[in-house]
Amino acid sequence: MITSEEQFLEAAKRAYLLSQEKLRLRRATPTTRGEKIARGLQEIDAGLEYSRIRREMEEYDERYNSDRKGRWTTPLFTGRRFWPESPKAGDFDVRDIAHALARVNRFNGHTPKSYSVAQHSILVSQQLPKELKLFGLLHDAGEGYLGDLISPIKRLFKEFYAPIEDGIMVALAEQLGFPSLLHSQTAKDMVKKADNILLATEVRDLTTTGFIWGDSAELPLDKEIGYVWPAELAEEEFLERFRYLYGVPAERIAPVQITVLDRRTLGDSPGVPGRKHGRPTVPQGWERATAEVLEPATLEA
Repeated sequence: MITSEEQFLEAAKRAYLLSQEKLRLRRATPTTRGEKIARGLQEIDAGLEYSRIRREMEEYDERYNSDRKGRWTTPLFTGRRFWPESPKAGDFDVRDIAHALARVNRFNGHTPKSYSVAQHSILVSQQLPKELKLFGLLHDAGEGYLGDLISPIKRLFKEFYAPIEDGIMVALAEQLGFPSLLHSQTAKDMVKKADNILLATEVRDLTTTGFIWGDSAELPLDKEIGYVWPAELAEEEFLERFRYLYGVPAERIAPVQITVLDRRTLGDSPGVPGRKHGRPTVPQGWERATAEVLEPATLEA
């Protein structure tokens, strides 16, 4: 019997491998009658085991997720499942958010260099007073689950998209303990202003023809965004800032162990920045921008 999401994940892995085994056996060409019989029996056994596991998975969801709306998304980085139409407090892992946002590009990727929502979120957070910094860091967290739709598409599907995006933020705020900020128009206005300041700065520093959109709602920062982080560094910086703002010890957010289909552990592939004294080091040749704009999260009061 499956009683946890971790067990569900292992069961899904086993079911997937059995489905591949069934396909391999079905496509095999036996040379003798005995081989044909043996392969047929193997296929039956694999099919029975597959059906048993799938039945247990369905029973688990009936017990624990029957109140969910819609279907869950593609499994997340940590192996979790996520229901965009009915998220709950407890569904979120900051490692999923950081990993995804570091690989979601602002401006739909139309910048000379890849510029992530994770870096944008850190810069927004740095423009806000202390009590709003965590809210600012996570203001685009929904894009880690839904992607970053360009504004014209968001407006086109506003009646459908906005409630889903808002529902994710409400559940996340409840889990992390700042739901009251979502009901404060002042807080939301301040985060929106910081967001618009960064938008104006990004249009100036990171796009080639961003000015064609028209007038900006805010003036850009005096300092330029002179350094665009690679995805791995943006992910680490996002996690580091979250640890600092939320007060979570580094060991409580351990690197994700990817076990499904023997994926590698986060951090042991070439090109991922190393860690030193609890925060990412900058590889040789990568220079940080001005500290007022991109200061290390651990140094800010």
